[in-house]
Amino acid sequence: MTATLRATSISRPTPSLLVAALAASLAVAGIIHCLLMPDHFVKSTIFGLGFLGAGIAQLGLAGAVLLRPGRLVYAAIIVISLTLMSLYAFNVAVGLPFHGSADHTEVAAGGHGGDGAHGDEAAVDDEAGHEPGNDGHESEGADAGHGESGLVLGAGEPVDVLGAGTQAAQLAAIAFAGLLLRRSPSRPGAVPT
Repeated sequence: MTATLRATSISRPTPSLLVAALAASLAVAGIIHCLLMPDHFVKSTIFGLGFLGAGIAQLGLAGAVLLRPGRLVYAAIIVISLTLMSLYAFNVAVGLPFHGSADHTEVAAGGHGGDGAHGDEAAVDDEAGHEPGNDGHESEGADAGHGESGLVLGAGEPVDVLGAGTQAAQLAAIAFAGLLLRRSPSRPGAVPT
């Protein structure tokens, strides 16, 4: 019987390892959201508050997973992570309506990471006959921060390393929470499967 238990525990991650991995993935996503929050406040107050709320929620859930793991916490992680990933996907594909004046002109003038003090917002590029940076590609200059460069997949924000990293962390959190939810007893005092 002992040999069977050891073989099973080797092939399946222990709940404590899954809990630690879940907490770590939530912490990574939460920290990235908190770090990017000031840049998003520049675009829109509601956008900045959304990043602040996402970061606090994810860090709070990371703490809850470590202190009081359970089915309700795992389910909340899945719902919140799916919601945040859906918002990000919509923002990349179409753009969020409250993203303030997030036109490419502002991005070219500094965007998330710049100071916006370049003074060329109204200038017209003589070669192409359009505003600088408004050619469908974001600025990749020295002032470029999150959102100014990356893979353009739609009309919204390009996918950059921080955005992709946040999505990967949230996807990992969904997977870990799903495994833990599946293994958790459905009622208090029940033996996990």
